Amino acid sequence: MFFAAYQDNGIVYGGKWDMTMFSWQTDPIGEISNIWECDQIPPNGQDVTRFCNKQLDTLLEQFKLTYDTDAHRKILEQEEKIISANVPSIVLYVWKAGNSYNKNITGWKPGAWTPFDDMGNVDI
Repeated sequence: MFFAAYQDNGIVYGGKWDMTMFSWQTDPIGEISNIWECDQIPPNGQDVTRFCNKQLDTLLEQFKLTYDTDAHRKILEQEEKIISANVPSIVLYVWKAGNSYNKNITGWKPGAWTPFDDMGNVDI
């Protein structure tokens, strides 16, 4: 029930909580519209904090319109300032993963979210 869908009366997506704790993750470039954009409030998406800020929405849309890493960094800095100033969530920690592997493995390049992104190039 905790993560059940909005239409199934889920606790998180149904907004039936005063405080909760769970983990989010984003893509490797930092595109966060799926958890912060106004049109992503359940049942339409994953903005379970129900935070809606039109200035943030504008920045989230600008972020999607470029592949330039410098532009992404500048936009994300502005997004983070808005989120931090309004405190719709509190980040308790950032998890960093480590990987162990056999020294004879070649071609293995773990991805940002999983160590198995490109196993077609791995050999031992």
